[in-house]
Amino acid sequence: DRLAGRYNGSNTIRDYASGSGRTLFRELSRRNPYDGFLSSLLLSSHSFLTDEIQVVGLMENDFIRACEFLEKTKDRVSQLGAIEVGLRVLPSMPGIEPRLIRLIKQLRDDDITEATSGFRFFSILFVLINGELSSIRLFPSEPPFYRRLAALSQAALIHRQLAGFNTDIDSLDKRLVDYGEGAHLLQSLIDMRMEPYWSPAVETAREIKWNFLSRVMIATDKYKQNIRSEELLQATKSILEVLPFPFYFPGPMDGTGESLQDLPPERAEAIRTQTDMEKASPSSFIALSNSTLFFRLEPDYAELAARTLKACSYQLSNIEDGMQLQLMLNGLAKVAAVTRSSELADELRIIARRYRSDVQYPVPAGSEIMICLLAAASRASLEDWTEFVGLWITELAFLDELENGEMNMLYSQLQYLCHAVPDLWATCDRACAALVASGAATLEPEVVASMKT
Repeated sequence: DRLAGRYNGSNTIRDYASGSGRTLFRELSRRNPYDGFLSSLLLSSHSFLTDEIQVVGLMENDFIRACEFLEKTKDRVSQLGAIEVGLRVLPSMPGIEPRLIRLIKQLRDDDITEATSGFRFFSILFVLINGELSSIRLFPSEPPFYRRLAALSQAALIHRQLAGFNTDIDSLDKRLVDYGEGAHLLQSLIDMRMEPYWSPAVETAREIKWNFLSRVMIATDKYKQNIRSEELLQATKSILEVLPFPFYFPGPMDGTGESLQDLPPERAEAIRTQTDMEKASPSSFIALSNSTLFFRLEPDYAELAARTLKACSYQLSNIEDGMQLQLMLNGLAKVAAVTRSSELADELRIIARRYRSDVQYPVPAGSEIMICLLAAASRASLEDWTEFVGLWITELAFLDELENGEMNMLYSQLQYLCHAVPDLWATCDRACAALVASGAATLEPEVVASMKT
């Protein structure tokens, strides 16, 4: 909390930025304008925060020096913040323009397939730290955005400090899978109950890069009156050659959906046309599922999808393979989450049950757990969420056809879920007992004690 600012009771990142964020930035700037500016930039994971970073007392030469420092460190979060702040103050500091151009090009040209990619290194650090904060249950009562802000800022700080070292990103990535990725994934799914618009599927280097480039384009449009040179204009326009979406791509701090756009009429028409098909298939829900990343959806669309599943008696046609089916179920679960549609979530539980033991396209237990946790975000209250998750997981735990590997995986994930959300013990005790009775695992003494409590 010294790094990210003390939590002040805010429910959204916008309110937090205008409260604790603004106070922290002023204090850092008062102590030392240059060092305070660099420290403030570590919190550039959302534009609401960079809007509050002031440059009072910071000389133009100090801004240029900060940009030169950030070029060397490849700290992508701080680079983005420097660009957003720089475009805002450009009229009073025209000498920073060449440095802004260089930073923009560095973000644009970062090849995430390379071992030297700044975005790739940053995304690995974020997953690792977010998973660790979950494991030690730091900030358990604060909204998800605050813990993510702390994790993103810590990742940026570590990234900055490791500049110049020959860090083996490939080796770090492999160790990450064994250590922090599972905790990060499950905690992110849990967080969707409070902030359903961001899911752990969008934490990779590619998506973070798209989010950052989207923000550069938004800042360019916001401060277009400050962009007077052709070179800076062309540098910003060149981002469109890399960015595959002509609209805002959400990042880890966008879980409330506040930054998303309204659904365009043509997209709404495409959704209705597809889901009105007489024979429902995975392709019937493509437009609807793809809209959850970029647009705010009304509950009507979730209800339409629920009626379509019910009308086809949970029997889909034209399924190409099992992966297509699982992607469709994941997509609809995300729709249920962002629209808070308990009706669609309930229908998904039925269709998952239908394909659980399907001969051609079975849905593995591991995939079904992910679908369950995504759909559970349709319940905003903790009591309703724990009941929904408990019923679905208990149903899985009592299946006769589960293999030992699946039972062990289910038990391991269930243990972590109950660690992260202790209220789940009340609805998952039968599931734990069933898995232990099956020989999948043995309860540790402290787990038994906590269940009794």
